[in-house]
Amino acid sequence: MMLAINVGNTNVAFGVFDGLTLRRMGRVARSDYHLLPEKIGAERFTRILLGSVVPSMNDQIVSSLAMAYSLPVQVAGVDLPWGVEILCDEPAKVGADRLLNTLAAFARVKASCIVVDAGTAVTVNAVSRTGSLMGGAIAPGPAIMVHSLASRTELLPTVAPQKPGVVVGCNTADAIRSGVYYGSIGLVSELVARMRGEMGKAVPLLITGGAGQFLSTELPEKPPYHPALTLEGLAIMASR
Repeated sequence: MMLAINVGNTNVAFGVFDGLTLRRMGRVARSDYHLLPEKIGAERFTRILLGSVVPSMNDQIVSSLAMAYSLPVQVAGVDLPWGVEILCDEPAKVGADRLLNTLAAFARVKASCIVVDAGTAVTVNAVSRTGSLMGGAIAPGPAIMVHSLASRTELLPTVAPQKPGVVVGCNTADAIRSGVYYGSIGLVSELVARMRGEMGKAVPLLITGGAGQFLSTELPEKPPYHPALTLEGLAIMASR
């Protein structure tokens, strides 16, 4: 069995893999990373892999997992090569999540595609027909939109980013929910449409991320939702 860990800006996700088959997954809040061994449970792993967009936490998490499972932790991009051609201007600055999603998405469709990862941030990434990361777009996720409104205005409250009952909000909280929920859908829809225009065809769309499930149901084409896509990328790296 192999343990894959993905450190995001809000949560730390884990997946237990048998080869490339995901057996189970879960997550904890990033601040509760020390609870990972308890959440994962007592398992005999042959490898532990870590992908992270929060490098400042890597040493703490590596130490916690190595102690709990008596195994070294291999960090993606440090101990293991990405195995992805990066066609961006500054390859060293591309986030681990974008590269892992590229690996996993291309392994699924084996063709050019677009991957949307909706979490703290929303990334929309274009993958070439050979599996290279062509580039993409980055925007604030629903939680950041809500937090930004509350922190940068005097009268707007913090609300849970969820689907409102109606689009025309009749109170401030519902108006914010409407703007964030449907605004996120519009943001992703427009970016995907424009990327497809530049890529020259209607390439497949895949959705992942903790805040991504609603996009798969609300976007007109109903793209598939793959909650473990980033973790799958780690498993693919290990298999290579």
